[in-house]
Amino acid sequence: MRPDDEQHESAGELVKFMVLVGMMLLAVLVVAAGRPFIFERVVPAVLGWDTPEAGNVPPISTPSPPPAATVTPSTTSGAAPTATEEGALPAPTVTPLPTATPQSYQVQPGDNLTRIARQFGVSVEALIAANGLANPDRLRPGDVLIIPAP
Repeated sequence: MRPDDEQHESAGELVKFMVLVGMMLLAVLVVAAGRPFIFERVVPAVLGWDTPEAGNVPPISTPSPPPAATVTPSTTSGAAPTATEEGALPAPTVTPLPTATPQSYQVQPGDNLTRIARQFGVSVEALIAANGLANPDRLRPGDVLIIPAP
């Protein structure tokens, strides 16, 4: 083999390598650009999860943290602040939580306990217990389930 042939062969290998690197970089960019679509629509659809676009998934809300309480120490004495001193915390008030009434749900074709539980924010075990299901795999369209409070 002549030295010129070796140079042309190594240049050809370098071109092939660069094309391969470019294709891999392009694939990475396409996946990165399509990530929201893939993980918000395709994966839930493949796994049978309900999607927010379907309108039947309750929104996820995060509770806001309680406001920070500050106590201004009294300058007149070393005792703990009382209700009459400025900066003292008011007595806490207790508000009972409203009791949720159970809902009912009519099973639709294609439903399963996991999907129904996720839709209403309860556990599958709670659904089974609330409805006394002996065989949870035997749901039929038209069955009415009691949905316990989350």
